[in-house]
Amino acid sequence: MASRSSVSSKACDSCRERKVKCDSQEQCANCRISNIDCLYTRIAKKRGPRRSRPVSVETSLLHGASIASPVPATASLHIGTSTQVHNTAQQSTAAWQTPSPAAWSTAPTDPDSLRSAQAISDTLVNSLATVQPAICPIDIASDCIDLYMQYAFPTAPLVHEVRLRSDALYFFASTHPAAVFETASGNQGILLVRGFTLLTSLCASVSSMMPAPRLAYGNMIDRLFLKASRDMLKIYEDFDLEFPDATSIAIRSLQSSALQHITGRKGAAFHVFGQATLLAQSMHLYNEQAIARDDPVESKLLRLNFWASYSSDKAGQVLGTRSTVLHELLLPEKISTSPYGEQFTPLLETTNPRYGFHLMPRLWSATARLLLSFKTSEPIARVADRYLEFVGIIDDLPSWLQVSNLMPAPGDTDANTFQKTYFWVQRCTLMMSFNCLRLVILQSCIEHNACEVMGLTDQPLAGAMKKMEIIQEFLQTADDIPLVYHQIKGEPSVERIRHVGTILLEMMQNVDNELIRARANMFFTRLLDLLAKLDSKASAELSR
Repeated sequence: MASRSSVSSKACDSCRERKVKCDSQEQCANCRISNIDCLYTRIAKKRGPRRSRPVSVETSLLHGASIASPVPATASLHIGTSTQVHNTAQQSTAAWQTPSPAAWSTAPTDPDSLRSAQAISDTLVNSLATVQPAICPIDIASDCIDLYMQYAFPTAPLVHEVRLRSDALYFFASTHPAAVFETASGNQGILLVRGFTLLTSLCASVSSMMPAPRLAYGNMIDRLFLKASRDMLKIYEDFDLEFPDATSIAIRSLQSSALQHITGRKGAAFHVFGQATLLAQSMHLYNEQAIARDDPVESKLLRLNFWASYSSDKAGQVLGTRSTVLHELLLPEKISTSPYGEQFTPLLETTNPRYGFHLMPRLWSATARLLLSFKTSEPIARVADRYLEFVGIIDDLPSWLQVSNLMPAPGDTDANTFQKTYFWVQRCTLMMSFNCLRLVILQSCIEHNACEVMGLTDQPLAGAMKKMEIIQEFLQTADDIPLVYHQIKGEPSVERIRHVGTILLEMMQNVDNELIRARANMFFTRLLDLLAKLDSKASAELSR
């Protein structure tokens, strides 16, 4: 990734957004490669800090209340002709795999639906201008995309960056003198509403989970984006459920994340995420042949969205927080979808770090198989093999996820810094989950009188001491990880912490050994301190 100083003062709009070096030609090399319009329309920003004015915006997410009263939108920093913006949108959506002509006839592209879509878009733009008059909508969207690619994409690679940025330019780069939805024709309408819903879902998720130092105005815009996203989805939801694509799963995953972070209502968030897993199942994405598409990007997104849904679904199963949908025993055939695929298809705009994402589905799947072995009374030797399989995932941790390779070093380029941040997020998620799952496995060993699987006796004191050892490692891992990464992981990270806290509460009340109880109390206090720093609703729940 190029430094800011390397971006030409005459760089095109796209290169400025990407912060990459532009050759300032009429059609620059970067835009030719990305197959997007090369525009030179951006007006230089004034120097000095951005102004922010906190404005109270009361927006009901669950009862359909309107957002803010529309006001005239502020002038955009990206002023392009309607033809230029229209061409950009066509390029960003043309490659998507589309339903059959018969399917398109059922799409909600009637004038009333498109007028409703236009009203949702206009209301969002005007509301953003109300709460952040000093920042143009395109800059807000770009900030959210930047943060998602840096901090969320490593563990949730659900989107294609170039297409997202093209859609951001299309929907937010101007004040839209020509209504973008009302002038849509044919199948373009459904492509537009899908693109808008995905973009606003991502902005809602990012702005709801990012700590203030990373996105100072996040709590001013998160509800606006979430409402716009959910309202737009309602327009074409029946069509989307009948003819889903990769955006169908990604949108619901992102909306679920935003709902949980904004409202704290797990039931609503899990219901929305449940739709994503059901779509993955109904699309047969567990079958390698089912994800084949003419567009390699769509195939890649279907593959990654499946494994992200699978991993999260397994987490719910293992931790007992919700029922599972993508369980192997519930599927009509064995999972054949490869985590990687044969063809390399980049999803990031400027760099493609090696994936550590695929270790997460392996970790949760290995745990689920191990716990199932207890329930089906498999021989102890077989259970022990499954435990060694689980531990071996961390034994084989790739070199790029080792702490020694993640520390800042003199001479690091922007690309190095990006990749180190990227891998820190993956390591944070992986190691916190691993230590939490060791406790889950130990508890199952105790309940099934199979402590020898973990090299222990069946004596209660041995199990309690092992729990203390694992919890100490869990807390040490948590302390070693910069706080910002815990904050960015949000509720999924809190879920792991809450599970460990529940185990500590049980030990404080039921273990006879006073020293272990005192140590459990000390560890519990440390957990509450961490939850307080994360500003999580779970801290109040554990304190009761």
